[in-house]
Amino acid sequence: MRKMEHLAEFPHNVLVMQFMGKTYEEAVANANSGGNFDYYYEQEFGRNKRGQSKTILVCYHEHILG
Repeated sequence: MRKMEHLAEFPHNVLVMQFMGKTYEEAVANANSGGNFDYYYEQEFGRNKRGQSKTILVCYHEHILG
């Protein structure tokens, strides 16, 4: 798995899913429970408030879309 710095770096025509957690590490662990993924991108929404969940977008490269 590789952390992407920009969404534009994701390959084209692949399945992208969103996962959340209290930390980015927890979001990655949640994504791993659904299967191995190739790339992920950490999303930031607004201010980093205490208790706010962290979100990542995950790219499952083996599920290429037609």
